[in-house]
Amino acid sequence: MSSDQFHFSIPIRVRFRDLDAFGHVNNAVFFTYLEMARSDYFERLGLLQGDFPAVFFIIAEATCQFKVPIQMHTRLIVKTRVANIGNSSFVMEYQLVDQATDQIMAVGRTVNVMYDYTAGRSVPMPDDWRATIEAFEGP
Repeated sequence: MSSDQFHFSIPIRVRFRDLDAFGHVNNAVFFTYLEMARSDYFERLGLLQGDFPAVFFIIAEATCQFKVPIQMHTRLIVKTRVANIGNSSFVMEYQLVDQATDQIMAVGRTVNVMYDYTAGRSVPMPDDWRATIEAFEGP
């Protein structure tokens, strides 16, 4: 995945509490960074406003490849995109990048499934969601 394929990014301030005993960001915290970027992505697209709707998504799978330890004062950027849309699921990809050097520190991926919380089951992606994401991500 090339960095120019990402149309959305957020800065992350590495906090002291994010560090482990070795002085670098704990592996579990990477998933918090992905979550922050994912939430901001959907807010930016106008698909997450106020209360969570009855139909939203759940995370079916989350992975992260740790490339380089992230230190306390790293100016981190998380790039985020929807890479693939299926019938009821979509794949998001992430790059955690050192803003100062443009070095990729980690890459992540989530498989997200549209879910009707009232019915307790997966559902097809709403047409307005599909159209909004496709318009943002482009061809």
